[in-house]
Amino acid sequence: MAKRVCTEDALAASSAASHTSQSRFPDVLGEAGIVLADFTTAPDLYAFRRTSRAATHQLSANYLVQRISRCSPTSSRVRPADVQRVGSKAVLDGRADSLKQYSLFGHLLGQHEVIALRQIDGIEQLGETLVTVYTQQTLPVNHEFIGSFDPTDPVVRANNEVDYMSFRQLAITRFPSQERRMCYRSIRQGLYAQFRHMLRRAADLLTQAAIPWGRQIRLVRVDHGRRSGSIYLCGEGKDDTFAACVTLRSRDDRCCTIDLYTTETPQPHQEGPLRFPQTLQLARQLLGNDEQTLFGDLAIQVRAFGPLPRKVMALMAAGMTKAQAWATVAP
Repeated sequence: MAKRVCTEDALAASSAASHTSQSRFPDVLGEAGIVLADFTTAPDLYAFRRTSRAATHQLSANYLVQRISRCSPTSSRVRPADVQRVGSKAVLDGRADSLKQYSLFGHLLGQHEVIALRQIDGIEQLGETLVTVYTQQTLPVNHEFIGSFDPTDPVVRANNEVDYMSFRQLAITRFPSQERRMCYRSIRQGLYAQFRHMLRRAADLLTQAAIPWGRQIRLVRVDHGRRSGSIYLCGEGKDDTFAACVTLRSRDDRCCTIDLYTTETPQPHQEGPLRFPQTLQLARQLLGNDEQTLFGDLAIQVRAFGPLPRKVMALMAAGMTKAQAWATVAP
């Protein structure tokens, strides 16, 4: 079981550190009882996107420092000044555990404190995002996340628009990512039974507790009837060389987009999903019948219905094939 933040321990740790040289993350934060596994970014982003206490990774100091260093361009150390910048003891005490944790090192991630957590006039702000923190008393009783509410990592609202399952989920979405979209499909409700079956299957995968493939699913956010979640295929294993996930976004059971993301290095002289052979093989192996249901064929870059984008049309006019043009503009 992961230990939780203890304010007195945190202050004691910072005081002790002030009489010594700069301490590594695990040294200072370990004394404060803080686990950082949920707050690491690409290329190990999916490896640490676990929010439940039962699934929290217990990492060795060297392994953690190595991963933190990848996403911190300036320093992989927490100093007494990093603890002091949080503000008063009252500010720290008034925050939920996940916000306490993040406030100690969020300013070290990214550049120019773009994803730092600050409290201005009593209002939490993550970078430029205003954050409303729900309590068990303020979260509506019919809210989608009421059943999974965790007071140590509460449901939050971003910019008074989008609700996230937890603060950690919001923070992670703000991290820079090295993932690439390998394949995607857009499905809209229509007369064809095939499309209705796709929509039902996507909705089931977003809501059911257990899935027949993949390792984890999280319903991350709810926004006026729109839901999104991710199923992780690989990335948390210590021997995994890349991370991959299927992301589903649905709106009122009328339309859905399905994306397959990967951090695998693309292979040269290939087009579309064939640029990512390991991800392609893994997805086909794990998805089974859902490969056809959700994507039609993973080896084909499936695009949304509608006219071709101008960039694609311009590249085709310059002599590229449609597949080459799509591969060029693909994110």
